[in-house]
This record gives sequence, structure tokens and C-alpha cells, in this order.
Amino acid sequence: MVDFSFETLINTIFYVGAIQGFILTVVLFNIKANKISSRLLGILTSLWATILLLFAFQSYGLNYHYPHLLNTFSQLLFAWFPLLFLSVKYLITSHTKFAKIDLLHFIPMVLSILINFDFYLKSGAEKLEMVNNPEGYYYVANTINEEMLSIQGIVYSILTLIILKNYSDRVVDFQSNIDRSILKGLKIGVILSLIAWVIGIIGTIIERAHIAIGIDLFLFVYLFFVVIIYVISIIAIKSSEVFKLKESLLTDLVKDRKKKTPSGLTFQNIDNVVRKVSGNELGIHAEEFEAELSNKLITYMDNAKPYLNPDFSLQALSDDLFVSRHQLSSTINTRQKMNFYEFVNLYRINEVKELMGNKANKITKNYELAFEAGFNSKATFYRIFKKFTGQTPSDYRGQL
Repeated sequence: MVDFSFETLINTIFYVGAIQGFILTVVLFNIKANKISSRLLGILTSLWATILLLFAFQSYGLNYHYPHLLNTFSQLLFAWFPLLFLSVKYLITSHTKFAKIDLLHFIPMVLSILINFDFYLKSGAEKLEMVNNPEGYYYVANTINEEMLSIQGIVYSILTLIILKNYSDRVVDFQSNIDRSILKGLKIGVILSLIAWVIGIIGTIIERAHIAIGIDLFLFVYLFFVVIIYVISIIAIKSSEVFKLKESLLTDLVKDRKKKTPSGLTFQNIDNVVRKVSGNELGIHAEEFEAELSNKLITYMDNAKPYLNPDFSLQALSDDLFVSRHQLSSTINTRQKMNFYEFVNLYRINEVKELMGNKANKITKNYELAFEAGFNSKATFYRIFKKFTGQTPSDYRGQL
């Protein structure tokens, strides 16, 4: 009869998780969208799969049978949060290749290796002796490592959440269709990572204080991270190329939306929808120019209906109107009291309402009308529709 203990169950989960991790690594390295981000995430997944295997093997006395492995692969933990941070950074910013300066994020790992360098030079027997000494060099070095890891995990989690929040706030000024499920999934993954890390820190403190609680908190931490890494990896695999912001826009926390554009900008003729006007020729001031731009913008949106294109962006609109992207964004914010995302999707909602009122569309489903109006996601359509009308599409249509 097989003795299928709790320890065996946990180790089996770790083995399966590690195998899935290596498979995900191969998949992530072959993704064409978000290439740099996916490969960084692939490296992270492979490292975590390796750590899982070694953690499972420890229950069989791996480190004591092979003492030269002590404090070797544990250094990989220093790569977890920097890789997570960088994968998110490269996902949402317009980098075409990995910046060498980002290697600086791995300085804590190098420092940890240097701190333990003398330990690595010892024989296997000497290493075991150092490990069993509760007050010697190994204990001090290990304590320093744990403190650095604790601080690193918290700092990088907060930084990752900040750039995700900043991206969410900024992208609405540039793109009309945003897949918020990607951002939401990433935020949840980072928050769960932070929670797991805090549990690990508590476990370390309890272990140092020699307090017996009858449960190994690190088992939960590792299991937690198994779920987190696979959730984030699956999000990455399913995600198409997201809209990229320049890093300067992402890190600039305060943006002057009311900055005025000097006179001299011109509008050019767009298929007779927008007539040519020169700021200098008319002698108008910045505010008058902005008012004129607002009028041209509304005229163009009403007549040309560019919002029907799901990929419609601020850049496309600024190209159509022959005006700077910054000036156009500022005008929408100050004159329409909305960001670009809200402005365009309000037009789409009005288009859907008009389509709903057309008897020819009586049997057409709501989401099909939404796609006709320029939406590319049912979830986004339902959320935006309720935001602007206070009703679900079905409730609104039922009253027509």
C-alpha cells in the first residue's frame, strides 16, 4: 500500500507546477506579441519552476546529500520581483529592445552572491558545519539575504503597481479601446505576490524567533506563487499587443493638461469635413484657437464617424485633423471635460443607441450593435454603456 502523505501531495503539486512552468517558458518565448515582456516572463517562469523542484527535493535531504547546492539556487529568488517589474514595464512601454541599464535591477542578486562568496569556497563538510552554527558567518549572511529579499519584494511590488496605475490613467488619453482585463489581471497578480511575500516575511521572523506554530508558512508561499505565475503567464499568452506608452509619459506623474499651444498651428482640409484655418491668419489667441479646434473636432466626429474603427487612437485623430496630439488631448480635456477614451466611447454609445432605435436591427444582439459602433469587447461595451446611461443595454433597449 502506498503511503500518500500530505508531504507527498505537496511535492506532487510542486512537480506538476514545475513541469507546467517549463512548458509555459517555451510558449512565452515563442509569443510574437509583447516580445521583450513575454521573454522576461518566460525567464521568470523557468526560474520559478527550478526553485519549485529544488524546494520539493529539500524534503528528501537534497542539501545535506549535496551541500554544494546550499545557498546556490536560492539566489534565484532575487530575480523574481525585478523580472516581474520589468516584464510589466516592457509590456506597456514602447521599447523595441532590452535596455542595458535595466540590468542594474539585479544588483541585489550580485550583492547576495558576493556576501556568500566565502561560503561557496568551503568544502561540503565545512558548509554543513557553518549551516548548523546559529551564530556564525553563514547565519549573519543568511539574515542579510533575507532582509534584502524582504525589502526588495515590497519595493518592487509597489513600483509595479504604481506603473500599472499610471498606465491606466494615461492610456485613456491615447487609445479608444482598452482591454482592461489584462491590466486587472496583472494588478491582481502583483497584489497576490505581495501578500505571499509578506506571509513569507512573517514565516522568516517566526523561524528566527524559534516559535513553533505547527505549520510551515513557506509551503503556502510557494503554492501561492505557483498559482500567481501561471495566472500571469496565461494572461500574457492570451494578450494581444497592448497600446504602448513612452516611458517618459508613464513616469511623469503630473501632466499639465491645460498647457496652451501657441498660435501658428494649422488645420488642413479633410475631405471638406474640416476647412483650412490658420491661427496666424485669423490672428486668434490660444483660447480662441482651442475653441475653433473643438468646433472642428465635433464637426469631424459627427460627419466622418472615425470612432467606428475599433483601432481609432488619439494619434490617428490628430493626424486626421493635422494638429498636435498634445493640443488635441488638451482640447478634449478642457472643452469636453472628458479624456480621449471617454470622448470617443460616448460617440460609440450614442451610435449604439441610434442602432437600437432602428427597427431593422430588432433581432440584432446588443453586442453585435456594439461591434458595429466601434467597440471591440463586450465587457467594455456593457461597462461604458452603464456608465453613460445608468442602465444596462438590455434595460435601455427594453424601454424603446
